[in-house]
Amino acid sequence: DQSESSHKEAIRLLSKIIEDRNSLSDRENLAVYYNNLANLYKSMNKYTEAEEYYKSSIRILENLRSEGKSERYTESLSDYYKNLGILYFLLKRYE
Repeated sequence: DQSESSHKEAIRLLSKIIEDRNSLSDRENLAVYYNNLANLYKSMNKYTEAEEYYKSSIRILENLRSEGKSERYTESLSDYYKNLGILYFLLKRYE
């Protein structure tokens, strides 16, 4: 299936970017890439992987906020929590 093949290629490319950004300690963009990767996994119904990457993106931004950069990341952080909430809704995890 071409769609699945495209998703797999996107995951491969994002994973490479994440690897590069990790070595640069570019945490802000790393959070964006993790969130994008989570969205890809969610669209492929790979919910365990999606949850892992949503949580990683949230953890990074929460850490940046705790360093006193709260206003800058509030909107992105709310989007990432929303994405995780949608995933939990799909999984019927209403806790």
